[in-house]
Amino acid sequence: MFSEYGYRNFVTTNRPVSTADTLKKLKVRVTASPVEIEVAKALGMSPTPIAWGETYTAMQQGTVDAEGNTFSLLCDAKHDEVIKYAVDSRHNYCMHILMMNLDFWKGLSPENQKIINEAAQEALVYQRGITAELEAKAEQKFIDQGIKVHKLTEAETGRIQKADPPCLGYVQRHHPRRTVRHDERSSEQIRLIRTFSEEVDYYGNQYGSHCGGSLFTGKTPPRVSADAQ
Repeated sequence: MFSEYGYRNFVTTNRPVSTADTLKKLKVRVTASPVEIEVAKALGMSPTPIAWGETYTAMQQGTVDAEGNTFSLLCDAKHDEVIKYAVDSRHNYCMHILMMNLDFWKGLSPENQKIINEAAQEALVYQRGITAELEAKAEQKFIDQGIKVHKLTEAETGRIQKADPPCLGYVQRHHPRRTVRHDERSSEQIRLIRTFSEEVDYYGNQYGSHCGGSLFTGKTPPRVSADAQ
């Protein structure tokens, strides 16, 4: 089951952000993810890994100037109390993944497998259906509170996206285990990857929720197969 977490967007406490140039030299809170760190570096920012539970205080006290997350999560965590500027950078797309041990799954009866698959599908459609609404409400709350939200133009989005290719090269060089060779995967892994990739491509093309920078439109997604749940 692949439910939507959403796009991370940059927010700051002390500097208006809009184009890629305005992100340079910002001290940005990131997770310990090597990819997230490299993305920040590629944009000219100074990445600082900080635990999520410490981020509010780090922003409040000036340990960092910026962070990246979904607007809805930032509102839920009350980070809107300390931020002043935001940009819909959509620089990082995340998903929630529900997994189960394969041996345990195979040990379940067909009836129980069916129940779990149907419940997962129901939860998936519901979750994806409300994500866009929650994000839009959070953005409006930002605006109502006086937080300046810059909406990127297509050209501005393109300049940010140009920073991505070097990051993939970094992962391939320093974390080869995360980029497994095609011939090292089992036929079952390849089948599942292709199934999921096809459904993500379809979902993105039809509903605007892919990693190329389009915003999730909030339309009901197509049914996802049991293999890709």
